[in-house]
Amino acid sequence: MRPKLTLYSRLYCHLCETMQAELQLICDELQFDFEVVDIDRDAKLKQRYNEFVPVLNHGDNEICFYQLDKDALRRALDIKVPE
Repeated sequence: MRPKLTLYSRLYCHLCETMQAELQLICDELQFDFEVVDIDRDAKLKQRYNEFVPVLNHGDNEICFYQLDKDALRRALDIKVPE
C-alpha cells in the first residue's frame, strides 16, 4: 500500500498550486498518494497553517512548507536521497 500524504492548501494560492502540480508529477515515481485539504474549510486548520501554506505532511509529520523539498520528501518516505 502506498503512503498517503496530505497537502494543506487554500484556493487562489500560487504556491499551493505549484506544490500540488509538482507532487502530481512525482507521485507515481516515488510511489505515494496525496490528498489536498483546503484549510479555509476548517477553523482549526486555518489557525494552525494560515501563514504557512502549502504544508505537506505525512501523518502528523510535517515534511515541508511553501515549496516542495524533494529531499525531505524522500527522507519522509524512507527513499534514499541522491547525493
